[in-house]
Amino acid sequence: MKGGPAPRRLFAPAFEPTGLVLAYLEPTVDRPPVLVANGTIDLSTDEQFATALAESVERNTELVLDLRGVGFINTRGLMLLDDVGLEFNNMHARAALAAGMQLLRLCRVLRIDRNIPGFRSIDSACAAVRQY
Repeated sequence: MKGGPAPRRLFAPAFEPTGLVLAYLEPTVDRPPVLVANGTIDLSTDEQFATALAESVERNTELVLDLRGVGFINTRGLMLLDDVGLEFNNMHARAALAAGMQLLRLCRVLRIDRNIPGFRSIDSACAAVRQY
């Protein structure tokens, strides 16, 4: 059948635009400083993430990383989280992570949460940093 209907596409390509938006929220009376990340942490953005983390670690003795808006994180991004946790631990400083369940589960499996505890909400992460 030459003039029949075109074949239907069963699966759409799994493409999401990559990009990372970072914001640093100065500390207030009610909360510690927060580094907010939204987007993907992948090969095209992990250097940007590394720079923001390094600057945040350099200027703070307490920090909350809000990664609830991160849809994907690559291996380097996970290693950076682990490094930040170790660095804060070695400085006797306080850090916490707010993230979605998938990232928190991954941090637990990889034992990243030994040095940087993870929470589902930003309020819980902020409270944990302030309670140390």
